[in-house]
Amino acid sequence: MTRPGRPGINLDEEPPAVKLNDQLGGILTWKLKGEDSLRESGIPYTIVRPCALTEELGGKELIFEQGDNIKGKISREDVAELCVQALKLGKACNVTFEVKQGDNTVNSIDWQKLFSNLVKDK
Repeated sequence: MTRPGRPGINLDEEPPAVKLNDQLGGILTWKLKGEDSLRESGIPYTIVRPCALTEELGGKELIFEQGDNIKGKISREDVAELCVQALKLGKACNVTFEVKQGDNTVNSIDWQKLFSNLVKDK
């Protein structure tokens, strides 16, 4: 959301949505405005920014990062499960983060640990 217009970004290395933000009516710019409105509302929130969504089976390790810098992919199945888990955990409140899948298949995820590494939004 914050990459379009960020100084030093090489658009040739960015995902299509970033490259084509202007041609797509500023979709990422509008998404950021929506996120900012939510943050300013005072309502508890969790903003999940998944990388490229796939139809692949879930069950991969998940990688969380903050700062809008990662690239990758993630199954819709894993994003859905992540959203359900975020509703259950206080550590997931008032944070914004990106998520992608890792290479390894996992049997279970320590959600508490994953979310505990996130820094709350200011």
